[in-house]
Amino acid sequence: MTPDLRTQIRSDQLSMQRAKEISKASKSVPNCFDFWSGDVGFLRRKPVLEVPELHDYLTDAADWHADIWDFEPEGRERLARTLEWLYGWLPEMFLFSALWGPPSVTERDIGRTDLLATIRSNTISTRTIYRVGPA
Repeated sequence: MTPDLRTQIRSDQLSMQRAKEISKASKSVPNCFDFWSGDVGFLRRKPVLEVPELHDYLTDAADWHADIWDFEPEGRERLARTLEWLYGWLPEMFLFSALWGPPSVTERDIGRTDLLATIRSNTISTRTIYRVGPA
């Protein structure tokens, strides 16, 4: 099995029911990505939202060994619009990551506006879990 880019949003306050509601609602938002909802881990049942389609927006030059991802402009803008929409559903602190299974990751605190700027400037880290502050 080939590894794949995993774009995830996690929150301690996210229930499976709420994750499913967000996933269902995301399907009707124009020009945004749909969320997939599921559990993280086999023994630990923590809900997670995923954006599997973002993988399709990696450029041909994207390299999982690089420090930052290289996404197509349309993918970056769709992701930013998707997160702006999600902010209304997740006013609490949450974790955002776009990882390909790096050997080590770091966590970084970031504001909501700064996360959108990071996405739009094409500087999403390949090794960072972003701890996004509450609204």
